[in-house]
Amino acid sequence: MNTIVALQSMGLSEKEAKVYLALLELGQSSIQEIGNKAGVNRTTTYVIIETLLKKGLCSLLNKDKKVFYLAADPETLLNFFENDLRRIEEKKQQLIKVLPSLKQINNADPNRPAVRYFESDDVLNYADLLFEDYERIKKTNEPVRTIFPEGRIEEVFSPSELATSRNSRKNRAIPVRSLVSADDTKVIQSTADGLRIKMDPEKEQLTADIAIYGNNVRILDLNGKISVTLLRDPDIAQAMKVLFDLAWEGAKAKYGIAPKAEEEKDKNK
Repeated sequence: MNTIVALQSMGLSEKEAKVYLALLELGQSSIQEIGNKAGVNRTTTYVIIETLLKKGLCSLLNKDKKVFYLAADPETLLNFFENDLRRIEEKKQQLIKVLPSLKQINNADPNRPAVRYFESDDVLNYADLLFEDYERIKKTNEPVRTIFPEGRIEEVFSPSELATSRNSRKNRAIPVRSLVSADDTKVIQSTADGLRIKMDPEKEQLTADIAIYGNNVRILDLNGKISVTLLRDPDIAQAMKVLFDLAWEGAKAKYGIAPKAEEEKDKNK
């Protein structure tokens, strides 16, 4: 890795890194010499030297009525980095203390419209958002309405990730209705906590996983770059519920509700 880039990764600016390296190479030197070596103008060099002095990365020496500057030993960078880590940890602990209050403010009005968006590596955070909203709706008997392509979902998420999401809902005794696009190799079954309808993927092509629950609409885009949009708005959620219910009735007439597994039937006896 380039030395300047490495120093920048530790919190120095590009010009701070250049001036520090110039100090190391020159040893005891004047502002003019440092600026020339670093390729930084005289005025800026003064400012940067002041910053490095405050960070403990250089020192000054008065000699023959002139001021010279010396780089601190490179080992000092470890102390500088460790001090940064301590400051970050302190800020983290302060945030942890106020986080419950911030969440309470954010969730004070469950009907307040809001939009959240995630991409790529952050996409799994949508599960945590679902869990929060499950807590809000678990006391109602309203089902979570979902529509998704089974095969694509299994390509994006691992079995353990899918199980975590499903178990979180099941443990809260929240019913579900699902319109599932799946080919003939997939066995789709209803369960004690949810009704499912298996649709023909060639006729009902889906590239997104949509869930409607409470005042929320969650859209997981599975086509190309994975992203999640979580929309909280009671009016839009209600409109989507009406559309889903119309689609549900049409799919039920066309495909029928998936039968329950034998073990599920036995549990209900």
